[in-house]
Amino acid sequence: METNILSQLESILWAKSDPYKPLRNHLLETGFVAQILITKGCFVPLKIQLMYQTGLSSNEIIQLVGYLAAVHDLGKASPFFIGNGAYPPAKKFIDQHKLHCLPIPHFRHEKYGAALLRQIWKNKKRFSSSALRRSLSYIIENHHQGKIGVGGPLLPNRKDCWSILQDNIEEKLWQLFQPPSSFVPQNMDAFCMLLLGIVV
Repeated sequence: METNILSQLESILWAKSDPYKPLRNHLLETGFVAQILITKGCFVPLKIQLMYQTGLSSNEIIQLVGYLAAVHDLGKASPFFIGNGAYPPAKKFIDQHKLHCLPIPHFRHEKYGAALLRQIWKNKKRFSSSALRRSLSYIIENHHQGKIGVGGPLLPNRKDCWSILQDNIEEKLWQLFQPPSSFVPQNMDAFCMLLLGIVV
């Protein structure tokens, strides 16, 4: 895939259509705000509990929270979301470059994002176990609690432009936030509920 097309595609990804907000800005802002809230805001007590649950330092919890909050909407970097027509310039671009897919009725980006991140984390050997990857993806999948719909298919070979773009975005966020990848929570359910409370 031509680097120029990937760059252009990344520039038209959107998180909010009205008013328009680029996906990149939304992911970064969400990660940074979550870090501030867990450092100086209302989530400080949750940070202490997360430290207890994981044995991680304060800084490691801040990094983990920032990363998970930032990747929460990675599922929006998909043709099923970007090409839905809500932001016409993006739809026009992907149609012109034949980057679209058949629409999926009731597509839910958070369900797609959870499956996508499980795949990326497994391929890149992120986090210490499949159980931890599943639990962290549960947080992503449930950040819009109660929404009904489907996540859509993931391409298994990860060689298409959308997969390359998704991998690149995740890699940038991983490098920026530098979350710890090896830890075992004492109580996985309690750990997930604490993190879900922050990401939601």
